Amino acid sequence: MNPKGIIPILAFSIVINFVLFTSSSWAEHFGTPEFSQGIPYSEFSKHLTNEILRKYFLVWKRQFQSANKINDEDFERKVLLISVSNDGYKTDDDFIMISYFVKIDWYKAQVSSFNLPIMMSPSRDEYKHILPRRGVYFSDEEIIKYLEAGNDFQLRFRLNEPLAIKTKEDAETKLTEAVEGNSIPTGWFRYWINNDGDPIISTIVTVDSKSNHCKGGEINVITGKIDVRKTRCRVY
Repeated sequence: MNPKGIIPILAFSIVINFVLFTSSSWAEHFGTPEFSQGIPYSEFSKHLTNEILRKYFLVWKRQFQSANKINDEDFERKVLLISVSNDGYKTDDDFIMISYFVKIDWYKAQVSSFNLPIMMSPSRDEYKHILPRRGVYFSDEEIIKYLEAGNDFQLRFRLNEPLAIKTKEDAETKLTEAVEGNSIPTGWFRYWINNDGDPIISTIVTVDSKSNHCKGGEINVITGKIDVRKTRCRVY
């Protein structure tokens, strides 16, 4: 092969790839970078450069703070942001996905992505009684109405209450003792927020693998209450 023919092809390929990976549509589709351990809003906001993402994120942020009765300083300490993005595939049906950690003292749990509708296709019937307009971006007022109409349950957490369990080590030890496990690797503990906004740690230990007999337990770190139950190790 003629080496001279290779250079123009490579150069063309590099240019095309550069354009693809630096175009605004690529950035809009993927949104912000992902920060796996979460970062405070003051730092995260530097990466939230897309106008649409920023506009609707700030509406969500205001409602989050209102629902939890926290100010900007509290939000900075108690919410660590992972990413904000939209699906980027359709022009008339769009959601913004907000992923973050909730931090209460030493406790930290990732919250599943909050999907906020910002535009609905005419073919969709969801939320028509709240968001009747279709094929256009919703106003701030419409988003607030949507959140206040019972769709804000994912915004409410018990962020301002003291924890009965004072350290991570104490919580995991108490839970381990409650399920009668001798030792549970840290990776087996799940940190999550229940539907009431309570911070929970749960785990599961095997009692008899042959009979598919396990024991599960969870501890509410605000109240200190521990629940233990029998469960199956595997679900077929």
